[in-house]
Amino acid sequence: MKQVILDTGVITTLLGSKIPEEIIALKVQLLEKEIQGHVTKQILLEVAKNLSLIYKRDEIDSLIWSFLNTYEISIIEPDIATYLRAGRLQYREKKTFSACDSLIITIASNRKDKFTIYTTDGKMVETSKRIKNSARFKIYRFS
Repeated sequence: MKQVILDTGVITTLLGSKIPEEIIALKVQLLEKEIQGHVTKQILLEVAKNLSLIYKRDEIDSLIWSFLNTYEISIIEPDIATYLRAGRLQYREKKTFSACDSLIITIASNRKDKFTIYTTDGKMVETSKRIKNSARFKIYRFS
């Protein structure tokens, strides 16, 4: 089973009111267990912040818990060394990567069984390739 880290933009789109076809296909893959989704707590923090623009607080809590349970999303708990590597990456690329971006890129590129990052952030992908980062990406672009 393919292991993927779902970035903030993908989850926010998945939980939003208008869901593009490509994200509907992702939902099916998660439900049918073709892929295993992973997130960090920091990603959930960003998702809650983004959904605050659309939904009320109680709705946000319910949406996120339902998302985690329905799709059996695993929460990654990085160790201190991973946080330190992510901090160095974020410092080097502070104009492009948020702390959360740096963390998931570090996780994805330093695991024995590498994760693929599912993201909507094309800039993150381009910069990661430029610095020869070994993380793999699938980018979702919506018009």
